[in-house]
Amino acid sequence: TFDQADSIKQAMAVLPAECKRVFLEPTGHNNIADIPRDCDIALILGNTERGNMGLARPAETYHIATPGSTDIYGINAAAIALSYWYGQ
Repeated sequence: TFDQADSIKQAMAVLPAECKRVFLEPTGHNNIADIPRDCDIALILGNTERGNMGLARPAETYHIATPGSTDIYGINAAAIALSYWYGQ
């Protein structure tokens, strides 16, 4: 399903308890390959000016490995993560 909220905090407040939060951030602690596949997930994206690291626990943060330091627009990061998640 798709629901829209006025802020990330409001959106996270209504996530089902069993849903895992996956913050895609350039400085995330975990690799994209470690996104859980055995449960529902909520991809939480920032933008190129501001991320959401302050709202996440370290275990909830994931990054996309790139050859060099780069910022990936949130929508592109989501497409990569979903493609990997569904394709693996």
